[in-house]
Amino acid sequence: MFFLKQHNYEDVLGMTGLIAIRSYRKLFDGAFTVNSTETNIYKDRNGIPQKELILTLQNQYPIPQRVSCQTDAFYLICDGMQSKLRIHLFEGTLKFFFDHPEDYYYLPAEDMAIHKSVATYVDKDFRKKATADNCYTKKDAIFVPQYETLITPFFKESSKDKLTYFELTREFLDSDSLLRQYTSHVFRHFLAAKH
Repeated sequence: MFFLKQHNYEDVLGMTGLIAIRSYRKLFDGAFTVNSTETNIYKDRNGIPQKELILTLQNQYPIPQRVSCQTDAFYLICDGMQSKLRIHLFEGTLKFFFDHPEDYYYLPAEDMAIHKSVATYVDKDFRKKATADNCYTKKDAIFVPQYETLITPFFKESSKDKLTYFELTREFLDSDSLLRQYTSHVFRHFLAAKH
């Protein structure tokens, strides 16, 4: 009988270590707060300066062992009571694609689409019917990547891209709820990539 009790005791004692492992999943399920944001410039492998957004998270449960994971646009480091999410920013020109290309004309000289109601004032030689691929207007800014349409308006490099971007704004950086939603969205992508 003593041996059985001792064996059960050791099993239960060994299982306490497993409880700490659950903190990884709890973090991905939303057990964090966003403490701070900062932008940073770093050099990539080719020595080209790149911009990133760093979100510092306060973990609600301690992470027992330092871990990191990475995708093409994100790098996450979790350690103890703090995690850091590094987000590769896109600086340059992206396109906002309009719905219903049949309602637009494309202006090749300006490389942009305008609504038919305005296009009537443009000479027919300088316009053509828009298609899904050229029914856009362009914006030059610093953009944040997203895998779901979380924040609008969203921009793309081409109409077929699955990855979209939204403009990095003070409103986004100052909103606890948007930062939390965005971080949860990135965590969902990390989990989906693992399966």
